[in-house]
Amino acid sequence: MDAIWKKRFAKELDLDIAHFLCSIEDDERLIAHDISANRAHIRMLKKNGLITARDHARMDRALQDLNAQYAQKKLMLDQACEDVHMNIEMQVKKRSGHHAGSLHMARSRNDLIATDMRLYARKSVVMLISDCLRAQTALVNHARAHHDVVVPGYTHLQQAQPVLWAFYLLSIFFKLQRDCECLFDAYVRVNISPLGSCALAGTAHKIDPEFTAARLGFRRFADNSMDAVSDRDFLCEVAYVCAQIGTHFAALAEDLIIYTTQEFARIALDDAIATGSSIMPHKKNPDCLEMLRARAGSLIGHVVTLFTVIKGLPSSYNRDLQCTKRAFFDCIDTTHACLRILPCIIANMRLLKNDWATTPALCCATNVVDHLAAHKFTFRKAYHAVAACARRAQGKVDTFIKECAREFTLEPNVIAALLIPVNAVQAKCSKNSTGPAQVRKALARAQRIIRNSQRRIKQLRQ
Repeated sequence: MDAIWKKRFAKELDLDIAHFLCSIEDDERLIAHDISANRAHIRMLKKNGLITARDHARMDRALQDLNAQYAQKKLMLDQACEDVHMNIEMQVKKRSGHHAGSLHMARSRNDLIATDMRLYARKSVVMLISDCLRAQTALVNHARAHHDVVVPGYTHLQQAQPVLWAFYLLSIFFKLQRDCECLFDAYVRVNISPLGSCALAGTAHKIDPEFTAARLGFRRFADNSMDAVSDRDFLCEVAYVCAQIGTHFAALAEDLIIYTTQEFARIALDDAIATGSSIMPHKKNPDCLEMLRARAGSLIGHVVTLFTVIKGLPSSYNRDLQCTKRAFFDCIDTTHACLRILPCIIANMRLLKNDWATTPALCCATNVVDHLAAHKFTFRKAYHAVAACARRAQGKVDTFIKECAREFTLEPNVIAALLIPVNAVQAKCSKNSTGPAQVRKALARAQRIIRNSQRRIKQLRQ
């Protein structure tokens, strides 16, 4: 098929140039959205008397037939037709004859691709929110199953203070909750219809873009046609949230990689999610976690790609925008794939049994400071005195207990009790802390958040 604009030119387009410009490979996943946009558009044209009911019926039947073929994976795009839009128009023409000539009335590929991308992004946002919720649910389930397990909490990768394992998992839960909220917010800005903006200046035909927007489930019609055809801010925003999600699951992956080492020995990965070595028969590697960590880098790269493409473009549509599609598609695919395996990883990690939490540990030294500050010293004076004891103890818990007992005229067993991780965790009572009562409240709140998010997703899908 000749390009739709061929009659303007005296020479054929060079084949290498044609191949370079072609977007068919990227457009495959936009077929259903393009068909939906076309159906809404011709319905509006009929309502406003711009095409006859008969012409509408013929074109709509053709579009429905294309949709059925696509669902059965029988609809293939032809590279000679340049893009998904011209492919659909050509297929409608084959099925309905010359009536398809009205399909492009009061419309341009500029507003149509912007519409298709918004439809795709809208569906993707809902999918990613659902993915985050599944990961959050897995975290809460694992936290509830191990609600009383005490582990070291780290700062600077050094043991800092003991915490509940459930408290640690909740820290990841609330990171993902921020991601969910960002996605819900982004949905509002994605859900705006550009269809009816035409090439950049609108149209002389009396159309009803609000009707078209409503047919496609958009919240409203875009404010300015020149802005509408070139706006890809919504892609950048969603891609940024994907990168943020990536940093969060990469941080979780890094923690779990560390915790699976023999040096830390906090958790073990089930055989179902671990791999081995081709030369070292004893190895059990956390490859899935390492891949999660790496994929976060590609998500950050996609954000840079998108902003680099759109920065400094002249007003309105430019062909550069075609290059935003592949980066965005891969961004969604990568985020979805990573979030999808998180519940599997969480369900297949096992906490290793140890007696660490019931014996005195130096990471509970802050408990001694807090005890002294509550009874006989200011906090800073107590801190300096305990720090001096820690210096003299040189990392030896028994020596530290003796030094503190002598320094503060307390029984060694009192100091020892303060240094037991279980006791240190039990002592925490501030809101949002690792204290058992506070963690129970946080788990209950997390479950309420999940239920509320599920209701919100249901509303978006309606």
